[in-house]
Amino acid sequence: MPKTFKKPVIGITTWRREIPNFTGENDLYTLHVQYHRAVTEAGGVPVLLPHAPITDLVQYLDFVDGIIVTGGGDVNPVFYGEENTGQSLGIQNIADQFEIELIREAAKRYIPILGVCRGHQILQVSFGGKLMQDIYDRYPNHPRMGKEPPHTHLEHPVVLERGSLLDEIYRTDKLMVNSLHHQCVATVGKGFKAIGWSSDGMIEAAQSDTEWLAFGIQWHPELLGHLGQKVFDFFIQRVTDLMAGKCTAVPS
Repeated sequence: MPKTFKKPVIGITTWRREIPNFTGENDLYTLHVQYHRAVTEAGGVPVLLPHAPITDLVQYLDFVDGIIVTGGGDVNPVFYGEENTGQSLGIQNIADQFEIELIREAAKRYIPILGVCRGHQILQVSFGGKLMQDIYDRYPNHPRMGKEPPHTHLEHPVVLERGSLLDEIYRTDKLMVNSLHHQCVATVGKGFKAIGWSSDGMIEAAQSDTEWLAFGIQWHPELLGHLGQKVFDFFIQRVTDLMAGKCTAVPS
């Protein structure tokens, strides 16, 4: 009997919002449908991950092959050793605690992680990195979140480090991206290195400097069609290769 191919199961974090609807149940876990589309198109099986008690979240890791940590509100500055200056908005402590513990436990198991926007930021915070609470204090000319044109518009270039995962994905040292953020990574976490910068010097991407497959990007690839799909295709192909034993995620 031929061996059945198992698609990788990709856990995707969600964001809790109050959204009125016809049922009257307005406290919902949400996710942009484009994440589901991108993972499915890349050959993965997407599974949404609502916030779970810290004691239970390890069970998520028993059935996922990779994790995508998505966007949402700002990370509470207390988690990177600072006070809120009044510029950190939409904070959900439960979400922060859940995602930090999820990331740290995944790291212990070398489960691959892709962080997008907030996901990129909290990936760094999980290992001691710090954030800038409002980028316009230091980068006043950076594109402003929420303005026209739409979120699919390529707002600014990012310079990519040669030999990085993003260089492997795009085979170029410069990439045009969208911009939907008002915070950024100020310093990367332990075990990570910056691999992408905007023209004004802001960190736009980082990856693990070990053999653990973990990287984050500040922009939103799920909204960028074929250009953004390359990130998901790469990530899920790497997860698939790890499942098949074609590459290693654990240092020898």
